[in-house]
Amino acid sequence: MIGLGNLGWNLAKKLSEKGLHIARIMAESNEENQNFAESINTQLCSDYHDFTKEELVFVCVRDHQVSDVLDELRDRTLWSVHTSGSIPIGSASAKNIGVFYPFQTFKKSYDAQWHDVPIFIETRDSALDKVLYTIGSTLGAKPMPLNSSQRKQIHIAGVVGSNFTNHLLHLIDKEITSKDLPLDLIKPLVFETMRKAFDIGPEEAQTGPAVRGDNDVIDDHLNYLESSKDLQEVYRHLSTSIQALHS
Repeated sequence: MIGLGNLGWNLAKKLSEKGLHIARIMAESNEENQNFAESINTQLCSDYHDFTKEELVFVCVRDHQVSDVLDELRDRTLWSVHTSGSIPIGSASAKNIGVFYPFQTFKKSYDAQWHDVPIFIETRDSALDKVLYTIGSTLGAKPMPLNSSQRKQIHIAGVVGSNFTNHLLHLIDKEITSKDLPLDLIKPLVFETMRKAFDIGPEEAQTGPAVRGDNDVIDDHLNYLESSKDLQEVYRHLSTSIQALHS
């Protein structure tokens, strides 16, 4: 494996828990990474020369680094597999390159849920395809094929559905905790919103002042949020978007 960021940490830990041994991990040499490597009984290295004809290397680095890392690994591995949602698989001649993209949110040192999580796989080698499907199933996830174009689309959906939703919660957290109200108060509401959206569809599930056309309520909320410009702007923009979709 190359990279011990949010995904790399979680993937390495889960692979180890499932009995799949990682020969070595290339990552920054610091105490945190060294302790982690020891905890899963693997070696920490810092140079590509330590990779000599490995069978499979997972490339868990930032998107702008993927291409350079794959170039470095070209003659050092049987298979090199990146984990990016937005980077294409590469040229048709690169049969030793694959994609293993877990569609989940990851945070380093926070154990992610893997059960039934889609893992989108793309290869040009039937043997590699079989290996990645086996690994995905061993993790308890749901491996499935997805081409580069489809993967980019689902990545965008993931950014909006996960990262943007979390950002909204962050803005709300800042606002209500400043009024001595805990974020946990909205937890049942948010969970029910997600359940309902996936049960009956988000269009049918939409409620609130915007879809009802309660402009007086919207204006009152916007005035109240005058001291919270970021949340005020988000509230205004999303209210306008809801009204446009439901008009």
